[in-house]
Amino acid sequence: LKDMTEKEAMDLIATTHSNISEIEFDNLVKKWAQNATHPETKRLFVDMVYQPMLELLHFLKTNQFKEFIVSGGGVDFMREALSSVYEIPKDQIIGSSLKYKFVDEINNTNNDINNNKSFIFREPVLDSFDNTYEKPANIVLHIGKVPVIVAGNSDGDLQMLEYADDNNPTGKSLKILIHHDDPIREFSYDKGAEKVLEDAKKRNWNIVSMKDDFA
Repeated sequence: LKDMTEKEAMDLIATTHSNISEIEFDNLVKKWAQNATHPETKRLFVDMVYQPMLELLHFLKTNQFKEFIVSGGGVDFMREALSSVYEIPKDQIIGSSLKYKFVDEINNTNNDINNNKSFIFREPVLDSFDNTYEKPANIVLHIGKVPVIVAGNSDGDLQMLEYADDNNPTGKSLKILIHHDDPIREFSYDKGAEKVLEDAKKRNWNIVSMKDDFA
């Protein structure tokens, strides 16, 4: 699995996380959040959040910024598992999504799997892979405003950072790139961030070193 591309991983998720109702999927995510642990740290995945990130989110919120998560992860998964972790409302989370189908009492072809008269059914088809060029497009689609602060950590965030840089007045936006370079307290890796690190240096974006800048 570790050699799969992100797109291949999302296609796998489209197959394995589908053919159930939205309510059933949310219940599965709740159970995952309560029990799933990282194989090395033995901590719950939902507890493995960066303190500096939480501090930044708190600072922005107290200064009346509206915050969004824009990620390649599955939007339904993130809304259920991460909304309370980061205290960001579900409707301010944007991610990859499957095709949805509304099933009602009259046209129910799924044997009323939910015992509800109507529900949303998750089809095994990837509708939007929220990465690279799709991120700015989905920001426009779901938010309708150019973000003034963007933080990312991989090549998948490059176009989102470019969008904020190129579409705000000069000096009126903040671009942050987190560099995972701390093998002692976290994990050190640059794979999948080579291009964005190169562009961040050229465009004078703020590169935050986990090793040097995370206390």
